[in-house]
Amino acid sequence: MPEWCWHIRRPEEWARWARWAAASLQPLRLALYGGLGAGKTTLVRAFGRVMGFEAEVSSPTFVLHHQYGGRAPVHHFDLYRLERPEQVEEAGFVEIWESAPIWFIEWPEVAEPYLTTIPHYALRLEDHPAGRRARLMLQGMAGTSAA
Repeated sequence: MPEWCWHIRRPEEWARWARWAAASLQPLRLALYGGLGAGKTTLVRAFGRVMGFEAEVSSPTFVLHHQYGGRAPVHHFDLYRLERPEQVEEAGFVEIWESAPIWFIEWPEVAEPYLTTIPHYALRLEDHPAGRRARLMLQGMAGTSAA
């Protein structure tokens, strides 16, 4: 399975990475893994600037889902508050993930049973002595998991 790694030393470097990803990853579907304060929402904000979102990006922690307009509709999910995989399906998120070409999911662990059949990239944000390390892996459809 292909894996790419980057070291992000300053927050403004996310914009450069977002430009590369927006141009290179098709479909642009990212499951964002990382602890509190790892930079998941910061990364989605960088995509917002690069892709011309019409609204300011904020974390959808309490509403679970935001949709942004721009060059294409973009879906941003935060599943931190969900406790069971069934809640993902009950909320109608699986249908969006299967059909929308651009989405970002923060805290995707609870959704992993559904994501294994949907082509996407898993992006793991990890602490590193040089700043943040971002590991990108292709997931879904091949019986792989985001673990």
